[in-house]
Amino acid sequence: MKKRVISILICTVMMFGMMTVFAFADTPKIITWTDVYGIESPYAGEYPDYVGIYRCNYEEDDYAVKPADINPNSYWKNGILWEDETTDTYLTPGVDKFIEGHVYHVTFHVMAGDGYEFYATDDDSGNSVHSYFNYQQVDNRSTSQFDRLKYLISRYTFSPCAKRIEKVELNFA
Repeated sequence: MKKRVISILICTVMMFGMMTVFAFADTPKIITWTDVYGIESPYAGEYPDYVGIYRCNYEEDDYAVKPADINPNSYWKNGILWEDETTDTYLTPGVDKFIEGHVYHVTFHVMAGDGYEFYATDDDSGNSVHSYFNYQQVDNRSTSQFDRLKYLISRYTFSPCAKRIEKVELNFA
């Protein structure tokens, strides 16, 4: 009888321990802002930059946000898409270069990591996350075709493309 009481007590303690794990297991951490930085401005004659650094309000966790490569076409790379507004065309990574005087958009597609979600309002207006690109706030785009709690699409427009100035020589004669 004593063994039976002890085994029932141990089973009860184990069940309560499991219940607390189940209660907190489904609560994701909420992402309120994201930043993609380290992408260079477009300069005439150069290739677009497709390597960005992704971060959010959980900076201690490198896997809270990451690039979302869910677009199967050849224009996206590392969750980044470049578009030439002047000609209304997408740039192909490693093929197309920037053209002087053209205006370019960069769109970045961010995905929340496991155990994380983007903050969203109760209505269907989309994400309520503040997005930044190279530390400048940008607007989020519609995510209706994707789960708005898991995916975020943002876009930044650059001023017209110029040539990079490598060296300036001053001659005082």
